Amino acid sequence: MKSKTSTQTTNLAQEKALGGGLYLLLGISLALGIGAATFTLYQFRHANQVYSRMIKEDVARLDEARRMQVNFQKQIFEWKNVLLHGHKSEDYLAYTKSFFANEKAVKDAGVGLLKAEEPGSPVAEALKKFTEAHRQVAERYRQALDFYNAHEQDGIAADATFENINRPPMLMLDEAVKAYSNRLISESATQMDTASKSQVFVIIILLAVCGAGILLFNYLAKFVRNFNALIHSQLSAKAEIETHNQRLQEQIRDLLRIVADASDGDLTVRAAVTEGAMGNVADAVNLMLENVGGLLKEVQAAAGRVATSANDIQISSEQLSEGSVKQSGEIINTTSAVQEMAANIESVSNNAAAAAETAHRAREAAEVGAKAVQQVMEGMDRIRQNVQAGAKKIKRLGERSMEISTIVNTIGQISAQTDMLALNAAIEAARAGENGRGFTVVAEEVRKLAERTAAATKEIEKLIAGIQAETNESVSVMEQQTAEVEAESRVVESTGGELSRIHESSIQSSELIREIDQAAKQQVRGAVGVVKAMETVSAIAQQAQAGASQTKLATESLAALSSELLESLSKFKIATNGSN
Repeated sequence: MKSKTSTQTTNLAQEKALGGGLYLLLGISLALGIGAATFTLYQFRHANQVYSRMIKEDVARLDEARRMQVNFQKQIFEWKNVLLHGHKSEDYLAYTKSFFANEKAVKDAGVGLLKAEEPGSPVAEALKKFTEAHRQVAERYRQALDFYNAHEQDGIAADATFENINRPPMLMLDEAVKAYSNRLISESATQMDTASKSQVFVIIILLAVCGAGILLFNYLAKFVRNFNALIHSQLSAKAEIETHNQRLQEQIRDLLRIVADASDGDLTVRAAVTEGAMGNVADAVNLMLENVGGLLKEVQAAAGRVATSANDIQISSEQLSEGSVKQSGEIINTTSAVQEMAANIESVSNNAAAAAETAHRAREAAEVGAKAVQQVMEGMDRIRQNVQAGAKKIKRLGERSMEISTIVNTIGQISAQTDMLALNAAIEAARAGENGRGFTVVAEEVRKLAERTAAATKEIEKLIAGIQAETNESVSVMEQQTAEVEAESRVVESTGGELSRIHESSIQSSELIREIDQAAKQQVRGAVGVVKAMETVSAIAQQAQAGASQTKLATESLAALSSELLESLSKFKIATNGSN
């Protein structure tokens, strides 16, 4: 009896030790599983929140910063238009209005972005520098506008005095956009690294849980072997012990079958709970299977959410990549447009240079025309003097009829000279071209006058006898001709004045065209600077596109790992809610 009691005591001690070990392994497995599930859910929820914020905030801020770049470039272009076309009041009002509108848009965007950033961050510091530089440039532009208006809208002088004032803030804005892109790329890489580490951590925990299950199985197998050895060593025990051992052995076989099924992945099996230590073991195994099944369901749900989040992030990354590609294309188109505009401005500069040369030749032609008019005026003065001399001679004709022959010869000579002068005037008028058309009429009138004078001379020769009677009439005719010559002289003098004004206008036109040529060259230099700035923006956009592509690849890898995890978890058979 004493031996029986000792044996029972030994068995109870072994069963209690086994139960304690099982509970310890179960507690460790549950703690690891719950900790892994909690950590995984927290990490993926945090990653999803960060990606959502990146898509909604950081990408939107980057787009706003790039729009601010475009508006700043528009502001610079409108300033160039003010300098180039501001001498026209309607253009001045239109370009200054657009200039100040773009300035306000840049200012408001910069203030809004700066408020949204955390103080002290690289992006905030870059934006702070730009907004201060843009404020100073705004004051400088107003000083330049006052200078422009105070100096009779001299665009060249204003541009030379305030040249390259927009260069520092433009570089600062480029740095701010670059800081946005670098931050977006860095945050994407950090989140991908965190997600990958979380995935690895979950896999390690699952492996640890599986290892604990295997350890538990080995522990049970060892117990069975020891217990079988104990049974074989006590075959001489009483029938009650044998019966107890048979029942215990059946319970162990059932428990081993349950553990084997669980090891194969069926976590829905449950051991029969009886009285005694083996009942406690069965209860512990059932609790472990239930908790492991619940843990695996949570892991499956977490893996499903990870896969969904990975797909959402992948879609967002694809949208970000497509947006970056589209924006890069728009920047390329803008750069092409600016380059085309620079080529057009250069063409304007070349045309202005050609126009300046043409204006110079027109000025020289006007100078030649003025000299020709002066010569015609001198010739007309001589004609007037000759006509007056002829009138005096005709008056003396009545007094000196005896000298009539000499007077007739003199008149003939005067007629020949007049004809020669008319021919010279016609030649000079032909040289003057369009401006000498009026001189042709004068020359024709003078020629006709010479012909009439010659005819009168012949008539005087034929009608010498009646010359005294017609002297008074001839004097009247000569006076009328003198008046006509004087009138024509005044016309020629007026034409000379017009030519002088044409000459002055040619000088002014040449000067204006020269200013336009210089302003166009300034525009070409400004356009070249804009092209370089757009190339910088294009490089930043390409970096953002590369970062988006890396993010897309990382999310694809995360989605693949999530799919593999779900596939591995699908091998376990887990009880659904409400099942026993």
